[in-house]
Amino acid sequence: MTVRANTLARKISRPLMDFFFWDYCKELIYKTLPEDAEDLETKLRYVVWVFEEDVMENVQRNLLRCKPAL
Repeated sequence: MTVRANTLARKISRPLMDFFFWDYCKELIYKTLPEDAEDLETKLRYVVWVFEEDVMENVQRNLLRCKPAL
């Protein structure tokens, strides 16, 4: 699985994945506004921790399929 993920990662522009990841995080973090900096950090850590590998694999597959349009 690691080899497959590394192969896919090389084919995809990393900034696109970063953009998706941070947009995904912001969407979940700011559903309700954090009360303070500590609450923001707690929410960020939680979102990163629960980010599922299958979500990233689906994004990679979709980006590879749409790559000519990029």
